[in-house]
Amino acid sequence: MKNFLFCVMVVFSVLPSCGGESGARNVIVTQSSVMVNVRDFGVKGDGSDESAAIGALLASVDATSGAHLYFPSGTYRFTSPLAVSKNNFFMDGDGAGLTILHFDSSNGTALTVSDVSNVSFRNFTLICFDSATNTRTGGTAIKVYNSGSYVLENLVITDGYTGLDLEKAYSGLIRCVNITEYVSGGSFDGVRVREAISNFFDSIDVNCRNVGWRFGT
Repeated sequence: MKNFLFCVMVVFSVLPSCGGESGARNVIVTQSSVMVNVRDFGVKGDGSDESAAIGALLASVDATSGAHLYFPSGTYRFTSPLAVSKNNFFMDGDGAGLTILHFDSSNGTALTVSDVSNVSFRNFTLICFDSATNTRTGGTAIKVYNSGSYVLENLVITDGYTGLDLEKAYSGLIRCVNITEYVSGGSFDGVRVREAISNFFDSIDVNCRNVGWRFGT
């Protein structure tokens, strides 16, 4: 098990451990005041394939006002990648191990966040593997591209192949995130960082068979 908490040039800063105040004063995320329960929009969380329902809900988010989606305890399985491309988007669960998102695929990116600002993802587990073959042969769990003022907090990421891919990401807080692998299928990386500035990492726990942290490639 590898636990990394460090400072690299101007890109990374050491912050307090989980449970304390983050201290990342320049990471400003203003959440929507109205939290929407996804169960009210046909998403069940019963382990069935809910790709269509979850995808439709994300597509319906207003491009200006955004949304604050709440996923109660349950297993939300999807086989098609999810994409967030609208500002002011917030996603919360009941906690890692309680709210479980399962990207049931051996490859591909489970969740892509691109060209946005003021977004957050908190309190859930994201697992990525093909349940039929129990394999994961490529892809990424969460990719943040060309986006800023974002938060990834209190997450467990399992079998992403690459856990987090941060490319042209800025002013982010990545806090209390556990990245690990269990299934067979390849050489897993923990965190990949490319052209990213002012991203604060606090209590990131990486357990993978290849590279824990990869910079610039």
